[in-house]
Amino acid sequence: HEMLGAVTLRGIVHDRTTEKPVPKVRIVVTSGYKDYEAETGPDGTFAIEELLPYAVRLRAKAEGYADFEEQIREPQNEGIRTILLSRERIVHLRVVGEDRQPIEGVIIEAVDSPHQNYKQTVTGGDGKTTFRGLNFDSTALKLRLTHEAKVSDLDFERSIDLPADKAESDHELLMNSAGTI
Repeated sequence: HEMLGAVTLRGIVHDRTTEKPVPKVRIVVTSGYKDYEAETGPDGTFAIEELLPYAVRLRAKAEGYADFEEQIREPQNEGIRTILLSRERIVHLRVVGEDRQPIEGVIIEAVDSPHQNYKQTVTGGDGKTTFRGLNFDSTALKLRLTHEAKVSDLDFERSIDLPADKAESDHELLMNSAGTI
């Protein structure tokens, strides 16, 4: 049974640098309150059927690539959508106190430059966490750290520069203890 007015969204995913098709990309399209999923074939193509003819949110995730997300206002007028995925940047963070001991449970919020993509994570028992899926061409991260027993950042006042030549980098951040009354 076909849904009246249903739309099929078709697309192809390419590597932004090599322009080659990317297979095994997980595509998630949110239409209304429902997620529709597909995976690109060997030729990088996908199709998602039975969508309502309203604005949708499309997300694409693939190993080794930055997370991709976009709004599509009129999926019924799309034709074949071309998605260009950028190589992934991975940033490892370690949060320590004044005593150089790792701090568990620090909420780290990040906004990358120039894309302004927001991500959030929490440090583990070793004070470490990793941001994946950042665009390789991101040049910096603005950070806000929050923890119940430490002096938390009010805004995104911390910034770390990301190396232009390496896809993966390590950074250490310091948090001071909050005074007790």
